[in-house]
Amino acid sequence: PEYGQLGCSGFIVMDATHNVVSTCTSAFLQVRSLAFAHVETLLDAILAKRPPPQSCPGEFVRVLACEKDINGATALCLKIETD
Repeated sequence: PEYGQLGCSGFIVMDATHNVVSTCTSAFLQVRSLAFAHVETLLDAILAKRPPPQSCPGEFVRVLACEKDINGATALCLKIETD
């Protein structure tokens, strides 16, 4: 890609044919070790020839279809279940 970033602010992840899988993984400076889990989750999907999950550990997500008092709240994904 014509853009880039390296290191503690996240990574650009591409597959074997140089298609961009993620334009920006989680930043180590924000989520510490969960940033590594984010990259590992993407690499696991690439190696298994599966599409990347909708959410990865270390990503901030919005809570939907839950109890009304937390619906719309921002949450941090800690872990995903894989097959």
